[in-house]
Formats: sequence, structure tokens, C-alpha cells
Amino acid sequence: MWSRPLAPVVLSATAMGATWPNVTAAEAPRFADRLEAWGAALSFGAFKLLPRDCASALGGALARRIGPSLGVSRHARRNISRAFPEFPETEIARVVAGMWDNLGRVVAEYPHLRKICVFEPGGPVETHGFEHVDRAVGAGRRMIFFSGHIANWEIGMLAGVQYGISVAQIYRAANNPLMDRMIAAVPQRSRRIYSEGRRRRAARDHGAAPRHASGIARGPEDE
Repeated sequence: MWSRPLAPVVLSATAMGATWPNVTAAEAPRFADRLEAWGAALSFGAFKLLPRDCASALGGALARRIGPSLGVSRHARRNISRAFPEFPETEIARVVAGMWDNLGRVVAEYPHLRKICVFEPGGPVETHGFEHVDRAVGAGRRMIFFSGHIANWEIGMLAGVQYGISVAQIYRAANNPLMDRMIAAVPQRSRRIYSEGRRRRAARDHGAAPRHASGIARGPEDE
């Protein structure tokens, strides 16, 4: 099917950050972690070979097809039924499928993030409200942005970086340390601040919240 060998695909994925991080013995990746990370690396490499829109559509279609049958979807269905008890099963199934479609698209777009120009006229991103950012920057004030897992949630970080703002990001680290390294290596970030995140690390990381607050107060340019 492919006219070129698979090796370039894997190398392309490695360029996306699929390298093993330096972790302690307590955080050493399990075999399942390595298997998951290699699968994600191969997927990133394959999606990178496709045009962004094609990769996004394919990622959404695959996730919509596979995701609802995974065990984790039971939690989603249960939570939706608790939040919206009036929803029939067909509506819950539609929401869960849409959730997986969005997640698949986000994953497939990761290798293309460096090429997304947030403020390009007629581009894929629509922006509003940056006059508030201009006022805060003009007044020398720091800002805190909150985002949700809506559409491609990485765009908010891209917007700040491409707008010329020094930014730091707090996020919930992935349980898989290898996957976490891949996510953190995505380009177009000035810096990340890691949350207490990973369950295997949280017990010994009680000082994370004060460090995050201190980092926000200083700003990334002061590091």
C-alpha cells in the first residue's frame, strides 16, 4: 500500500517526541505503557504523512468506530446519564460517539500543530476577544486562561505563543510517562508546567501547587 518503507514513518514519529524520558524506578514504564506509546508514535507518523484535513477526518472516523466499544466508554455513558437523566440511550450513544470523534481528530492533528497558523485570514481557526488580551498586556498585567476539552484544546496554547505572549501551561499529566513525554514534546509551546497529574507520582508531589503558583507569579520569562 505504501510506496516507501515503514522506517521513515517511525522516524517521523520519533521527531514528534516518541523518545523514552528519564524516569525513576518507581515511574519506570510498564510493557503496556511501551506498547501504547509505540502505537501512538506509529499513528503520529502515519497521520503526519497525510494532509491535515484528511488526517483529522480519518482520526475522527477511526475513533468513532472503535472508541464506543472500549470499556472506558462505560464511564462516559454513566456520567452522561447522571448529568442528563432525560437523555434516551440513542442520544447518549450519539454524544459518546461525538466525544470519540473529537478525540480522534485532536490526536490526528497533533503532528500538524506546528503548521497551524491561528491568525491566518481564512485559516482553520476563528478567534474573538483578543482586545482584552491587548488591554492586559498594555497594562502590564498577567493573565490566566482556562480551556476545556472542546474541539482541539491545544489551539489555545498555540494562539498565545503565536500572538507573542510569554506563556506557561498547567495540565494533568498522562498516566503513561512515555505518552506524557510525547505530548509535552509537541512544538509551538514556550514552556509547560506539570501538574500533580500522574497517579504514580501524585503521592510524592504535594508541593506541586505552590510551585505552579510561584511559576505563574514569576512568568516563564523569569525562569
